Amino acid sequence: MTDTEPLTRTCNICQPAVQPALDEGLSGVVRAPAVPERFKGPAEAPTDYLCPACSSRARTRTFASLISQARAFLPSEGHALLVAGLRHEQRLLRKRFARLTHVSLQGDLGDPGCIVGTDIRAMPDAPSGAFDLAAASAVLDHVPELDRAFAEIQRVLKPGGVFVFHIAPGHILYDPAATVRVRPPRETAAGVEPALPTCSFGRGFIEASARAAGFEVQAHDLRDPVSDLVVGWWLARKPLAVS
Repeated sequence: MTDTEPLTRTCNICQPAVQPALDEGLSGVVRAPAVPERFKGPAEAPTDYLCPACSSRARTRTFASLISQARAFLPSEGHALLVAGLRHEQRLLRKRFARLTHVSLQGDLGDPGCIVGTDIRAMPDAPSGAFDLAAASAVLDHVPELDRAFAEIQRVLKPGGVFVFHIAPGHILYDPAATVRVRPPRETAAGVEPALPTCSFGRGFIEASARAAGFEVQAHDLRDPVSDLVVGWWLARKPLAVS
């Protein structure tokens, strides 16, 4: 699909409200500027595509698909924890769950109710077994201590609860021996929040770390309904009976 090719697919974020406009040939997908991540495929594959109507990203549209599939075992009246969620992710989970707690380490991402300053490696204010779902998209990419993050998310989930997460493909290493590589943050100007490190993880290391924290882990490759790109997600489920 090129930047000028007419959009023939349906965006699962903004449809059906804008579908007539899309059907009439609203310009195709728009390449997201300066997006460092790459989706599965050849090295020359496009980095990301924004919906021309709602500006949602491929990872958000596949997140919506994953949440829809997970409805079979996630109670709609339940409580969701969203970590540094984009605005579409915030809206999606508010529609799907009776309660949403949105947390972020830096910035509220346009959500005045976001609890800023929350480090998912240690959330002492969050009670154990409080959430049915936890979600983090392109967040763990900046957490070197993956084991601590998984352990804390596992603690705050209810038995049977799930943690859905996406790590940018450019931050996944396919060397079986790879663990974690950390690129230190760049210096920021005075008065600006400190930048976060950027991490790359071995794919096997990601899954092994989640299992070590007590999760049952499944990888899901989901096709973006707009751009046809394939985006990788993981679903980590806390067993109903935890020893």
